[in-house]
Amino acid sequence: FLINGAERVIVTQLVRSPGMYYGDTVDKQGKHNYTAVINPYRGAWLEYETDAAGVFYVKIDKNRKIPVSVLVRALMPSEASENEDIIAMFGDEETFSRLCREAKKHGIRIILDGVFNHTGDDSKYFNKYGNYDSVGAFQSKNSPYYSWYNFIEYPNVYESWWGMTTLPQVNEQSEELREYLLTGENSIVKKWIRLGASGWRLDVADELPDEFLDEFRNAVKKENADGLVLGEVWEDASNKCAYSKMKSYYNGKELDGVMNYPLRRGIIDYLLGNGHESLAYALTDVTYNAPERVLHNQMNLLGTHDTERILTVLSGVDIRDKSNYELARL
Repeated sequence: FLINGAERVIVTQLVRSPGMYYGDTVDKQGKHNYTAVINPYRGAWLEYETDAAGVFYVKIDKNRKIPVSVLVRALMPSEASENEDIIAMFGDEETFSRLCREAKKHGIRIILDGVFNHTGDDSKYFNKYGNYDSVGAFQSKNSPYYSWYNFIEYPNVYESWWGMTTLPQVNEQSEELREYLLTGENSIVKKWIRLGASGWRLDVADELPDEFLDEFRNAVKKENADGLVLGEVWEDASNKCAYSKMKSYYNGKELDGVMNYPLRRGIIDYLLGNGHESLAYALTDVTYNAPERVLHNQMNLLGTHDTERILTVLSGVDIRDKSNYELARL
C-alpha cells in the first residue's frame, strides 16, 4: 500500500522454526562452552549456556545470566523455596503414588534413581552461591548441613566427586546425613517407598561405604520386604574391589542386583566382530558368580546415560574426536 506516495510493507510476525538448538564453542583455554536455545511456537525464546566451570545458566538479557535453578525457583510462589516445592511443580506425592498404582496394574514397577554420594554445589545443603534462604555448609560451620561434607580448607577446598567442584561429595559417616537419608522415621529412602516406589537404583554404588549400603538396604526392606536395591557396578560385582577394599555387594547382601555392563560389552564385541571372549565371560563367569537371589535381578542393558547410544556404537562411526554438538546430530 502507499503512504504519502511511498510504498510500505507491514510484516506482522517473523516465521520461526520451533525446537531446541544446541551449540558448542571452545574458549582460549580449550574448554568447551555449550549453549542451547529453546524456540516455542509463540512467545519469547530461552537461551542457556554453560561456563568454563560447567555451571548451567539461563540468559535474561544480552549481558546478564543467572543459574538455571534460580529460574526454576522464580516460577514458584513467593512463599515456596524448598526442593519439595519445585517437585510439586511436576506433580504432587499423590500423583506419584497414583502412577505407581497404575503401573502395577500393567505389571510395571517404578524404581527411583538415587544419588547418595554427592550433591550439587547449588543445592540448599551446600548453597555455594547463596541462592537459598537456608544456611548451607559452604556458608557457615554452624550450618545444620556442615557435617554432611568433608572440607579440607574451609570453605573453598572440599572433597568432590572425581575432583568436580560443582559436585561436593557427602560424608556418609555423618549421623545427621544418615538420619535424613536412611534411618529417620520419614527419611528420604523410606518416604518414597511408602509412597509406592518399588525400590532404588544406586548411582556410583562403588563409592558408597559398606556400612551405608547395609543401612540403605535395611531401610528399604523395613518398608517393603520385596523392595529392590540395584547398584551401578560396571564389573563383576561378586569380586569387585574398590579403593583397595573388597566390596560385599553379594556376600554382605547389600544389593539385590547390579547393572549388567559386562553383558553389554560382550554383546557389542560379538556384534562388531571383536571376538566372543567377553560375551562368553559375561554369560559364564559373571553369571555363575552371582548368587541365586540376585541372578534374575540383574539389569541387562545395551546402553545408558553413561554410555554411547547403541545405534551409534553399532554404526561403526568413530566418535572419539567429536564434540557433544556433533554427537547430538549423529
